[in-house]
Parts: sequence; C-alpha cells; structure tokens
Amino acid sequence: MRKIVILAVILMAQQQFACADEYAAVFKEDMGKYTYAYPSTSTIEIAEAGAKDGKSCLALVLDRKEYSGGAFAFNDPIDVSQIRETGALEFWVKGGKGGERLEIALVNEQADGKKTESVISLNSVGSVDAQWKKIAIPLKLFPKKGIYWDADKGKELPAEFDWKNVTEFKVRTRPAQGTDDIRLYFDNIAFTKNAASGVNALVVFDGAFPSYTYAYPDNSSRITISADNAFDGKPSAKMALDAKDYSGAAFAFGPVDLSGMRQAGVLEFMMKGGTGGEKVELDLVQAADPKVEVGVNLSGIKPLTAEWQKYEIPLSMFPARGKYWDDASKKEVAADMTNWDKIGELKFKIRKDDNKECALYITDVKFRLQ
Repeated sequence: MRKIVILAVILMAQQQFACADEYAAVFKEDMGKYTYAYPSTSTIEIAEAGAKDGKSCLALVLDRKEYSGGAFAFNDPIDVSQIRETGALEFWVKGGKGGERLEIALVNEQADGKKTESVISLNSVGSVDAQWKKIAIPLKLFPKKGIYWDADKGKELPAEFDWKNVTEFKVRTRPAQGTDDIRLYFDNIAFTKNAASGVNALVVFDGAFPSYTYAYPDNSSRITISADNAFDGKPSAKMALDAKDYSGAAFAFGPVDLSGMRQAGVLEFMMKGGTGGEKVELDLVQAADPKVEVGVNLSGIKPLTAEWQKYEIPLSMFPARGKYWDDASKKEVAADMTNWDKIGELKFKIRKDDNKECALYITDVKFRLQ
C-alpha cells in the first residue's frame, strides 16, 4: 500500500511539473463556448479526425478570394495581463499545403458588444507547414492596443484592448492567389507563463509581401517580387523608384508594437542597389493619425553597393521627432512620434534628382531584440 501511495505521489508531481508553465488552456478537446467564420463561404469546426493529439482539432476552410476568418470563443474570459510581459500564446498548426499567410488575433469582447482585436502576422514569428508544427508567440509582441471594425465608416479603427478580458482566438487571412481555399488546422492552444527563448523577432519580408505594399508616384514607381535577385534562396522585393521625382515604396504590416524594442531593438535586413551609391532615406511610419514618419539616412550608416550587404540599425537611432504630410496646408509638419506601440509601415524614400536612377533590392527584413 505504501508503494502505491508513493507511486501515486510521484505521478502527481510529474503531472504538475509537466503543466507547470501552462497558464490557461484554450483548446484541448473542444473546451469552447462557440465558433464562427466569415464570409459565408468560410467554415470552422471541431474536427474529430486528424488531430495532433487526442480526439479532435480545430479545422478552418477560409475563402481565399475574400478577407476571411474564423474564431474560437473561450468558455470564460481569460486574464493575461499578469503574464503579458513574460508569457506566450502557444499552439500547433498545420496547413493544407504549407506556406499559408495568415494573421492571429486575440479578441476582447467589450460590454457594448464591440470586438476589439490585437493582431499579429503569424508569418512574422514563424511559418506554416503541411505537417503539424508548434508556434509560440510572446504576448509582448502583440500590439498593446487593438482595432475594431466600424461598420458605419467601413474600416478598422483603433481602440483600447482589455488584456484582463481576452475572449477569443481568431485566425484572419487576406485575399490570396491560387485556385483552392485555405485549409488550416489548430490543436493544443494555450497561454503559457514563460515565452520560449529565441522567439524575439518580427519578420516584415521574407520573400513574400506582408499585408500590402505601395509605391509612389503610382504612375512611375513600382514594388514587386524579384525571383531573379534572390539572397540565400529567398526572393527580394524590388523597388523601382522614379529618380526624377520625390518617390518611395513601403511595406505595410501589423501594425506592430515596437515600444518594447525602442531602446534594445534592431531593424535588420539584406539590401543592394541596382548600381550602388543610391541615396535613400529609411522611415518608420506610425499607423495612427497623424501618420508621423521618423527616418535615418542609409548612406550615413552604410553606403549602398551593387552587392548584398547586411544592415543592422538600432531602433534608438531613429529620432523621436519626425514629420507628417498635412493635406490642409499642403506641406510637411514637424511632430513627435508618439505611437511606438503602433508602427504600421517601413518606407524607403528618395528625393528628386538625388539619383540618376534608382532600383533597390531588399529581403530578410525583420525587427528583433538585441
């Protein structure tokens, strides 16, 4: 009898140790209140086949032609405010084909029924394979503030996010190329007390565009994927800018929260020029009105050449004060960058007649902690 008791105590201690880091399970054999998907051509279900572990997994089929998504509501709201700086959202994911581009959102349903989301690109911290793969996203990488859909204005607007009241796990996708809808599977979704070491970067471009891109003037500048100018097997983003005008191109993403990286973070990328010697300014743009831009001169950091070079720019080098374009006065106005927790664009700019011609190639773009 004594041996049985001792064995039971040992097994109980092992079980407690195995789960010691788990703060709150979200999905394990269902556990949810409800699910929903949008538009009507998308679906989400608790599938009883193909689970990573156990009897079921979360299966989504999202319409590739539309802004699409699916959400899983928790049985009860979860307070993650006390693990926001140290914890992580962990889950297992599998794609129908692998390489799927998607966003992960934590949802806070507020008293007035408004659903505010803190959104991060999954591809900024990992990738989806055609086999089960574990993803761990440090909670501090999610934007502190959220966004919600304003039906009257037809757009997403900023809002406060209540980290003491997280109610849903949500997957979002944007219109994608291809012929088949996007199939995704999730299992063992949980919040953990301690984020795994090594996950400390937010990827902006890794051979595929983030949320969207743009170039200006739109009749003479372009940003495209260039498979012919790859680095380490990854295609680059080619920016063909109009050297006879004030011109630029931007990656838009997130927005991402860089407030925790402001003093100890780095913007890292590989870059080359078409001929070398191009004069380029690199700006961070806040995703809030006014859209203040703060920038550094690339030539002052490391002159561009026609060969690939690695750039590592401390975020502390970007000034606290920048400029934004004021439509009313039709000029640039000086202003402070106040929203380091909501950076939405990385922009490359040239001034009129500073370059004879300007083609830029860039890849492996990420924000990371030092």
